[in-house]
Amino acid sequence: MSRTTRLKSSSGIYHVVIRGNGRQNIFYEKEDFRTCQRILLQLKYRYEFILYAYCMMNNHVHLLMQCTFADISIVMQRICSHYAMYFNRRYGRKGHLFQGRFQSKMIEEEDYFLTVMTYIHGNPCRAKIADRMEKYPYSSYREYVRSVPGMTDKGYVLTHLSIEQFIALHITEAGSRPMLSAPKERRTEEEARRLLCDKIHAQDPLFFSKLNTISQRNCVRQLRNENITYAQISRMTGVPYERIRYLSHMK
Repeated sequence: MSRTTRLKSSSGIYHVVIRGNGRQNIFYEKEDFRTCQRILLQLKYRYEFILYAYCMMNNHVHLLMQCTFADISIVMQRICSHYAMYFNRRYGRKGHLFQGRFQSKMIEEEDYFLTVMTYIHGNPCRAKIADRMEKYPYSSYREYVRSVPGMTDKGYVLTHLSIEQFIALHITEAGSRPMLSAPKERRTEEEARRLLCDKIHAQDPLFFSKLNTISQRNCVRQLRNENITYAQISRMTGVPYERIRYLSHMK
């Protein structure tokens, strides 16, 4: 049976998970974690992807990343193959290290982006291998809260959140655990199209591009309140994703 085609994110942002084959450990010693970090950093420069958050656990890795110039499949293939070669050589093993293809979920909404980021950073606490996120050495959380150099691209997050807001986002009254509120249920394409046509008083969604800027802004905001994503609006109207997002935030 052939593999299904991996869906492409309009924003280029993905939550990626790679797991050990049969849930086996892919990290045994500190050097293994450090080698994986070095590989990520090297390939980050080569493929120019942005790394917003990461967490390396004993048998899996979480990445919150944006691939703009290179295909996500190519990037992850290189990361996995480089690390598997190192691991197999170091421990004298053969065969597949990782469990099938990597898993990826598209991130096209800001609230979902933050939900995924806090989920990634909360992994060590949920697994009970750390009682506080900042104590775990193989995650981007410490790079954010301690302002230490690392491989995480922190600029986007920290231009929208202060350190105090960032910490508060990760902590609830019950203690150090991530906020795992589920993302809003998205509208189907048919529902989104119907609502868009209602807002612009036209049968063809492409009529949106003929509206003036203020009308476009108001329309986008109304659709966002109906849980319609930027990507859906972009697909229906033919207007670029970044333009739709700009309209939503325009004063």
